[in-house]
Amino acid sequence: MRIPLLVLVSLFVLCVPAVAEAYPQFQLSKGQTCTACHYAPAGGGLLNGVGLFIAEDLSGKGDPALLYGAIKPPPWLTLGGDVRFGAGLNGRSDYGPSIEPGAFPMQGDLYARAHKNHLSANLTFGLRGGVGGGKFLSFLQAREHYVMWTHHKKGGIYARVGRFMAPYGLRLAEHPAYTRRYSGTNLFSETYGLSAGYISNSFEIHATGFVHDFWRDPVEAGDGGAFYAEKRIARNTSLGISARYADSPDEARTQGGVTGKHWFASLNTLVQAQVDGIHQTIDTGPSRDQLVAYVLSTYFWKPAWHYELGLGHYDEDLSVKNLDRDAIDINVRYIYDSHLEFELNTRVQTIGLGSGGATSGFAIVQVHARL
Repeated sequence: MRIPLLVLVSLFVLCVPAVAEAYPQFQLSKGQTCTACHYAPAGGGLLNGVGLFIAEDLSGKGDPALLYGAIKPPPWLTLGGDVRFGAGLNGRSDYGPSIEPGAFPMQGDLYARAHKNHLSANLTFGLRGGVGGGKFLSFLQAREHYVMWTHHKKGGIYARVGRFMAPYGLRLAEHPAYTRRYSGTNLFSETYGLSAGYISNSFEIHATGFVHDFWRDPVEAGDGGAFYAEKRIARNTSLGISARYADSPDEARTQGGVTGKHWFASLNTLVQAQVDGIHQTIDTGPSRDQLVAYVLSTYFWKPAWHYELGLGHYDEDLSVKNLDRDAIDINVRYIYDSHLEFELNTRVQTIGLGSGGATSGFAIVQVHARL
């Protein structure tokens, strides 16, 4: 029994900003859909029975149940959580090299899912940093809360209403990825919406209509809709198409793109890619066209060791020279047991390939504990 770890995690989850996502790197290599491991139709949050099995299988040790099996909720209730801490260096090249160290909480979520037959009520609760003028209660938030109906436990038709992130694109856990940061799915971009879709091992489709959060200052201030469809081609390949529209008081964004995933079984490597074109109409200025793309290659050296290379490109305005930025990401992930993992994330970023601004980068060591 890891009592010190359990006590530390249980206490600290109540005092850190909340962000928790899924790892789509396991799609195709471990299962055909996100719902193979998660209850949520687009992944993230609580693991189901298969997800718990894979969490244990990756490291080969540790009871994957809640707090290593120390707490056993009733059958109709599923509980969990995620905590992540980071420490590292951030630097940029303008006016001479400048490097700043830092240590900070990165994630903290508590999950609850109550279910009966085909209905479930889902809650993600935590704290959100950097808002509310320092008032403690302004940091509290139920980042996701929705009611969902599913036709079948492992797929089929679903519908949900409440607050959640509309399914779109690759849905990577790494929020600095350009396709998350600039395509409308950045941190705390959850909206209130109505979503419906269909999920099977052959294909999946998600359609969402959403409005921004009226109760607090939102990251996504627009109202609109999102669509994502993905088709599995054979067992090792999938192709997807996506579309999104959001209209806010300051701008309107119309976008669409494609995704692709391929599992190279002989190399133990999954390659994922997303390319989006965005048309932005600004109320106080001219419209502009943008391009954002990201490619992520994950090599599973051993079940518990993962090495990643990511390449990102973002052009804020295709008509302006040297405004585009490019990034190279190198990540290393080690899964210690079914609840604890360590990760190194590094990035070097340039603007206009060095002609449009400072070169910058970071190196962060993360500790992630799943309750």
